[in-house]
Amino acid sequence: MPGAPGIDLSVQAESATLIARDDLGATVTGPLRIQSEGNGGLISGNVRVDRSSYELGQSAVATSVPRLRVREINSGADVQIAAVPTQPWLLDIKANVPGRMMVTGLGLDSEWRGDLAVTGSILSPAILGAAEVVRGGYEFAGRRFELERGVIRFRGGSPPDPILDIVAQGDTQGLSATIRVGGTGQKPEITFASVPALPQEELLSRLLFGTSITNLSAPEALQLAAAVASMRGGAGLNPIN
Repeated sequence: MPGAPGIDLSVQAESATLIARDDLGATVTGPLRIQSEGNGGLISGNVRVDRSSYELGQSAVATSVPRLRVREINSGADVQIAAVPTQPWLLDIKANVPGRMMVTGLGLDSEWRGDLAVTGSILSPAILGAAEVVRGGYEFAGRRFELERGVIRFRGGSPPDPILDIVAQGDTQGLSATIRVGGTGQKPEITFASVPALPQEELLSRLLFGTSITNLSAPEALQLAAAVASMRGGAGLNPIN
């Protein structure tokens, strides 16, 4: 932007909000460099993430800035003012996440840690790296299953759509049931297993309705058939349906 002042600052951030969106947020501590030639710029650094959040299955949509029609009062005529396109603030951040990365959505309530690289822009951040579960649970059909292991692999896309590899285990109806969540954050794939081993329909019947498939009413049997068809169709299971 002609005439705009340039910036080259080195700062020590302390619990500074780096990203604040509906689906993604991060507060960081550490050295940051802020560079700009007057229109947009670059925020770079190597920081520790004090706390952060990510909600699976949701992505915020960046809004655009509207152009305003300006009329000069004294002249009585519309004056077209050349608009200078606003450049986004770019990111180049290396982030250590020792914990307190809260991942929610799709039934998850969990804490994670890892090492990530954040690029893209403030409005459209891209994340690369992996996070592993610290603790948490997965709620399905009103029952909580504790997370045994989990890895979320961010691939650098924007909006973030990480690869999921999550396993939760719990006891129900005399069974040791295991739920595996794979696929991606936008299109998860959910599968089930149990000890002793049961057919998928029987296991789902016990998870959803608390009884054997042989005891289901006609409406319950239709709901179960729809759930099984959804899983086999590759669209993932919708527990509400």
